[in-house]
Amino acid sequence: MRKETKEKLAKSLTAEDTNIMPYLPYLVQDIWNLSRPNNNAIKLIKDNIENTNKIRILDLAGGKGGVSIPLAKEIGAYIKIVDIIPKFIEEARKKALEHGLKNDFYELKVDDVNNTIINERNWDLVIFCGGGNILGSPEETINKLSKIIKPNGYIIFDGGYLEDNSLEKSLRYDKHVYLKYDKWIELFNLNGLEIIGEMLSDGKKFSSINKLNTELISKRAEELKEKYPELSVLFNNYVQKHKDGVYDLENSIIALTWLLKKNK
Repeated sequence: MRKETKEKLAKSLTAEDTNIMPYLPYLVQDIWNLSRPNNNAIKLIKDNIENTNKIRILDLAGGKGGVSIPLAKEIGAYIKIVDIIPKFIEEARKKALEHGLKNDFYELKVDDVNNTIINERNWDLVIFCGGGNILGSPEETINKLSKIIKPNGYIIFDGGYLEDNSLEKSLRYDKHVYLKYDKWIELFNLNGLEIIGEMLSDGKKFSSINKLNTELISKRAEELKEKYPELSVLFNNYVQKHKDGVYDLENSIIALTWLLKKNK
């Protein structure tokens, strides 16, 4: 794995130090959905796309399939999940079986999504939730995503925006993933994308699940500290960065999910 990829991947999972990478699967083993804790994607798709059982969905940096597996189960669509961490893909396979997905209705692949997007084209719908800046800046990310869907294809994009420029200075974690709302609109328009639907995250549910996830990660970090006391600082820093990311999402950022459609 390239150094740049490691850094982006670590950051997408609220880590700064790439030395944490071998321990990430252990730290987040209790969490299935590694992105936002909501069902926005399912509702947006069911409310706005017809014949959903006929569409093909590509889930980039899909982790353990926490977003796309429930979606595929709900609407009967074909899904392909790509993630660079083999243990995440192993877990996605278990979850697909648990949810009764038939083998010919899903594909799981271990790969760097920066490689995947070079060859993938003409997808009906692409999901990018919780990937942060793994594909680059917001401008690079939206441009790359727009190229792999067919005309009239769709993107589910889990994002967020700042209501005020001054809030960027208060962000504790990643200052390069969030824009003001009008800047997102400009970026979508520039890439021929139209907002078909958007849903804000459920604040109360969002907060309660974030709290639970933080507790689960902290517990696993304590277990690792007992096993590897010489790496205690590494694990403590990871937990703190996770808390910083949660703080930003709950205090400085308006978190939402967009359904975007590519114009012909």
